[in-house]
Amino acid sequence: MAILDRARIMASLRGLEGLTIGDLAAELGMSKSGLYVHFGSKQALQLAVVERLFEAFRREVIELALAQPDGTDQVAALLDRWIDWSCAAGHPGGCPLLGAIVDVDAVEGPVRDRLAEGWAIWRRVVRAAAGRAGLTDPDSVAGQVFGLYLDQHLQHWLMGDTAAPDAARRALSGLLEARRA
Repeated sequence: MAILDRARIMASLRGLEGLTIGDLAAELGMSKSGLYVHFGSKQALQLAVVERLFEAFRREVIELALAQPDGTDQVAALLDRWIDWSCAAGHPGGCPLLGAIVDVDAVEGPVRDRLAEGWAIWRRVVRAAAGRAGLTDPDSVAGQVFGLYLDQHLQHWLMGDTAAPDAARRALSGLLEARRA
């Protein structure tokens, strides 16, 4: 749906809390009332965008990475695809899921709950790949993969360091080597 695709781009730039039905309507050349017919509320719009993001993330990151032949390759591909996804043309402000989580991490409600659920699933995916790879302490590996991603995200998007994604990939190679059982 073109509406959600545009909202996804806006969420990448403005954050989920910065996404409003009025602004989205203006971007699309629609009336606010026309968008209210589709969503009914800002919260419903946010939930629809989050679902669209999770769907794209599953398809473009998780499924492609898990198609790799072994766990070690899967762990590397999970970070690699996540970095590529966050730098894709459809995300001009970086990872919109990370931005959404930061926006609502302290705001109780269904949007936060859905993001927390998705984040937990994502972490289990990384942990399971680390387990398939036979790496020591797969939970710690998952935490380190997330730490590498977060560091490169901030270095790339906040500090303008275009070498940060490659540095994270190199760091993961070293981590994987050190964690082989």
